[in-house]
Amino acid sequence: MPKQLEIIDKKEIILLDRIDREKVKSQIYEVRGLRVMLDRDIAAYFGVETGALNRAMKRNIRRFPPKFCFQISREEYHEILRCQFGILELEQGKYSKYLPYVYTEHGLSMLTSVLHTDRAIEASILIMEVFVEVAHYISQNTLLLPYEELKLLQSRQEKLSDKIQDIEENMVKKDELSDFIKLFDIGCKNELYRFS
Repeated sequence: MPKQLEIIDKKEIILLDRIDREKVKSQIYEVRGLRVMLDRDIAAYFGVETGALNRAMKRNIRRFPPKFCFQISREEYHEILRCQFGILELEQGKYSKYLPYVYTEHGLSMLTSVLHTDRAIEASILIMEVFVEVAHYISQNTLLLPYEELKLLQSRQEKLSDKIQDIEENMVKKDELSDFIKLFDIGCKNELYRFS
């Protein structure tokens, strides 16, 4: 018997070696400002049915606050499907009638504590590494983008400031305009007296 278990474990390890990190990255979505994975994708990696995964979560609901796991709305689900398949025909009955649950990185970690299989543990480690890679990539790029945007805005602001200064220097001020109008009025009155 123990030899059979070893063979099963080796098969599971072989399956885990074939998990494509890029595919996992493509299965991480942003919903409600959180990076999440669909229950069905996690279940496939863990080697369990989606229903069994969600039942384990529901039996241990106190371990899964809303920032760890939540059921998405129909609109959010359709948006995920659009991301997966591009333009999508949303015909009734074409997709699952149950709205899926999504799990954050922390929810994924908690799942391994309620699903005690070696495969779930190994798969969760790999998936969490991918979550960290995605977060690291996003943080690096968000730090670079604002700096470049800031430099561009600063350059534009300096150009606008120079233009405003030129306009102000060439502008007639209210006091000067008032004096000019007075002179004009005096000049007009003098011209009228001259012709009268």
